[in-house]
Order: sequence, then structure tokens, then C-alpha cells
Amino acid sequence: MCVVSNAEYGKQWYQRRVRVSRTRSGRTCQGWGSNFPHPHGYHADRFSWAGVGEHNYCRSPDSSGTPWCYSTNLFVRWDYCDVPRVQQKRSSALRILICFSDRQKKKKKKK
Repeated sequence: MCVVSNAEYGKQWYQRRVRVSRTRSGRTCQGWGSNFPHPHGYHADRFSWAGVGEHNYCRSPDSSGTPWCYSTNLFVRWDYCDVPRVQQKRSSALRILICFSDRQKKKKKKK
């Protein structure tokens, strides 16, 4: 008996971490490790998977899809950032033919 299997190899999705640290309106981003001037809950201990760390680069820790950051401006809490779009690498598919033997040796019973 043979089975055709679609196996994926080299499946590595890359999300390039761009170093944009200004909002669309030109304001400097507050560091993610800082709570001044705007206190927040997006710290590296809980959101490292989103690229949050000891830097002030634009990220999307709320999974909104559009990178943003807290502003260092006292009167503007946060704003979106203009970050260049990145194409993701696609995985390659490999077709594998797997065959199993369905024959089993039968022992004859002795009388």
C-alpha cells in the first residue's frame, strides 16, 4: 500500500524587524521598556514574540497589523508608523511517496 504525502520543507516565515522609530506625523517613539511619558502594558516579558524590547522601534504587539508606537509627546499617546511592507518567503512543497508492506508472515501451527 502506498500513500502520497505533501510535506513542506524549509517553512520559515520571516518577519523582518525594521528600525523605524518615528510615527507617521514625525514624532519620536517612546521606548517599549519605558513607562514615561505614557504608561502601558506592552513590555518584553509578555510581548517579546511581537518584537517588543529595549528599543523604541514601531511594532504591533496588539496584532492590529499596522505598526505603531507610543509617542514621547506628552499630548499624543500613540500613533501609527509608516513601515515598508516586506514579502514573506514561501515554503516549498515536496511530494513524498510512502509505501508500506501489507504482507505479514503467518506462522504455521504445528500439530
